[in-house]
Amino acid sequence: MKLLHFSKRPHQRKVSLNDDTGKKVNASGQEGRALSDNSSINLPSSCAPLALP
Repeated sequence: MKLLHFSKRPHQRKVSLNDDTGKKVNASGQEGRALSDNSSINLPSSCAPLALP
């Protein structure tokens, strides 16, 4: 019985880790979006000075 309990513990831990990863991925996705927006603004800014000369 004790062995079974031990087996169940790591299983639950894995689920918790997966949940954390899912949350981290979501946070990364939001950050990636913000970075993409900044990149878009930076791209035209870089193009303007290049087109001037």
